[in-house]
Amino acid sequence: MSDTLYSGPLGGSLVGAPKSVPGNFICAKSNLLSLDGCPELIGGDFDCSFNQLADLKDIQKQIKKMNGIFYAHDNPISSHVLGLLLIEGCTGIRVDNRAVERIVNRHLPTRPGTLDLYECQIELIEAYLENYANL
Repeated sequence: MSDTLYSGPLGGSLVGAPKSVPGNFICAKSNLLSLDGCPELIGGDFDCSFNQLADLKDIQKQIKKMNGIFYAHDNPISSHVLGLLLIEGCTGIRVDNRAVERIVNRHLPTRPGTLDLYECQIELIEAYLENYANL
């Protein structure tokens, strides 16, 4: 499996990135403020670590399908991780908040027809992590 390395403009987004990559997509250390324009189809892992992402709002609208782990550690993410459960093929996440990581990973990969999204949302809220329990 090959890696696609992407380094966009400083402080930017992923606008201009390929829409589909056959293997891992790595945009770590790219000074990203947003994942706008990221690939919709990823054949492996997605690594956006070491950036400036504050949230993952609507991530499920940007990444439709992947086959691996979503790496986002070393980002100031403080909300909106629930959409990761709606990405087909996402098998795990890595974020700085270990409680969020543990709860979300307990519900991945999601299974069609299950209530994983709602159960995960309830767990996040009960753990006083309401901001993360949003799409």
